[in-house]
Amino acid sequence: MLLAIDDDAGSRGGGGEDGGDRGPASRYEAALALVATSSGLKMRTIRVAGRSTTVRLEPATWTALTEVARESGRTISAVLTAIDAQRGPGVSLSSAIRSFLLAYYKGR
Repeated sequence: MLLAIDDDAGSRGGGGEDGGDRGPASRYEAALALVATSSGLKMRTIRVAGRSTTVRLEPATWTALTEVARESGRTISAVLTAIDAQRGPGVSLSSAIRSFLLAYYKGR
């Protein structure tokens, strides 16, 4: 899950009192573990801007999108509609979703 690789500013460079290391090397390993356990793309049909569309994303990406929707008090459809409205010409919705999630979690 993407939250496992989230870094808090006070933990760089070594383990804390609980012995956990949340520094860059640990985040790197957690990200590699996520890739290793990914089970391919999951396809969902969802309403975006009032129309039905099919979106194919990795399971971890769907999980992150669900978390963002819950944290922001929005539906997944509302989040995707906002992303769709902001994406540039020639940018796929799936790519825009991944970019949005990267910016969202990086900004934490």
